[in-house]
Amino acid sequence: GWVYESTPNNGAVTQTEARLELAREAGAAALVLLKNDEVDGGKLLPLQVPEDGAYKVAVYGHFADPGTGKMFLGGYSCNMGESAYENMITPYAGLKEAIQEVNPDAQVDFYKGFTSGNSASQLTALDEEAIAKAGDYDVVFVYVGTDSGTANEQGDRSTLELPGAQNDLIRAVAAEN
Repeated sequence: GWVYESTPNNGAVTQTEARLELAREAGAAALVLLKNDEVDGGKLLPLQVPEDGAYKVAVYGHFADPGTGKMFLGGYSCNMGESAYENMITPYAGLKEAIQEVNPDAQVDFYKGFTSGNSASQLTALDEEAIAKAGDYDVVFVYVGTDSGTANEQGDRSTLELPGAQNDLIRAVAAEN
């Protein structure tokens, strides 16, 4: 009979330029903006990055920059091996690149936001020192999510609540900025 064998590289060519472009298009079409309040007389998004001068952006959340090979792209039969790493751009790296493309002098900083854990359920202790810095920035992003420990094909989540203290991180950063 047939035996499934999982290997880091089974020789299949799945990352063609056409497929990557389709994935980009699908991702852009799938974004949903729930709220876009007025800030200083204009909408917050799209972000208005000044072309020069001081501009400070903070990106909070473990999942904004989890490290090479640790980006969670979905636990439902979407486990990417080393061959995919060169095409992965973390939210922090993507934001920093896009902002500094418009304003090379912009400061874009990353804060994990937690002093505990490296998985969604372990993100329980807020980094109060990092959170206090949120007020020093022109714009703040908070990036939250799940990982294979809290969402995978073998076991669905029993709640839509974010794991760990990620909701608390959102509220704390919002209170500072």
